[in-house]
Amino acid sequence: MGQQSRHVDLEFEGAGASEAWAMLVADHNLSPPFRRLGPDGGFTGRYADQRWGDARIIDVRLSPMILTDRDPGQGGAVLDDYLVQVFVEGRATYYPAGAFGYALKPGQVILRPAANGTEIRADRAARIVTIVLPVHHLAPRFARRDALVALNGPLEAGLSSRLIGGLVMGQMDGEAASAARPEGFIDALAGLVALAVAQTPPPPTPLSELAASRAADIQAYLRRNFANSQLTPAMMAEDLGISVRYAHKLMRMTGQSFRETLIRQRLDAARVAFAASRRPRETIAEIAIAVGFNDISQFNRHFRAAYGLTPRAARRLDEITGYPPLGAGFAPRDGETAPFSSRLVDIADPG
Repeated sequence: MGQQSRHVDLEFEGAGASEAWAMLVADHNLSPPFRRLGPDGGFTGRYADQRWGDARIIDVRLSPMILTDRDPGQGGAVLDDYLVQVFVEGRATYYPAGAFGYALKPGQVILRPAANGTEIRADRAARIVTIVLPVHHLAPRFARRDALVALNGPLEAGLSSRLIGGLVMGQMDGEAASAARPEGFIDALAGLVALAVAQTPPPPTPLSELAASRAADIQAYLRRNFANSQLTPAMMAEDLGISVRYAHKLMRMTGQSFRETLIRQRLDAARVAFAASRRPRETIAEIAIAVGFNDISQFNRHFRAAYGLTPRAARRLDEITGYPPLGAGFAPRDGETAPFSSRLVDIADPG
């Protein structure tokens, strides 16, 4: 399996840095899995790309960093490539497409299809390693395609996460990454991804037309009434004309319990309120009570478990990015590009 390594030292300054990066990509045929590396105001760092046949390891060290996916359809369909990402150092926020940010911790592993609208942002120096695996390395030998698609986002801390992170960083920071056997590394990584897939809860049970309609009624009811701090399954079932037992059964079939769904609705509503520029400015406690929490310590605990952030930190973030999250930086004026310097180094190894 032939190997080729290349890296680019980057220094972009001023408006239009993203456009300058796009020009560099085109000029040097880099074909990264990201359409954006940093804010338009400028960024510095290194982009390194090691290719093993049709698989790649991409090591990005930037300050600040905004890694934005290619749009679906650019460079392949969603199921063509699968990304294994290890957040190595710094402080960053992970944004699934159109959703609220989740704080990443050093060592955290992300598994997901490529080109699904995800963005990772860090306002200071950060490093993330991305392995781009064509899906044939994973499916059907190690895992089913539908199971890979379902595993989409940061892994919870556990055995598979530690093993994947250790394997990737051992490859990147070992004595000589180029001396490693690519086939053995890729097979080992694919096996660990399969372990993570096996530890993921099964997808929701397919519903009949009637059950799906009833489940949709429940979801709509919760969206309308989540702020009622006295809301119970019995109250909901009575209002919808179904039994409590049937309500619980429908919730289990959709993959979340009544309590889990209610908490998520309330937390998301709190983040929408954080992003809103209301005057007078409500306190976090007032927002927590308004969305249905009676106990502020319980709100704080659920919030950190859901987003990896304290409510105070999330509010600062959401007031900047808004909801849905907005891209950082600003667009350059017509005809304006950023002054930048870059140094491209190619190291070819026929393997």
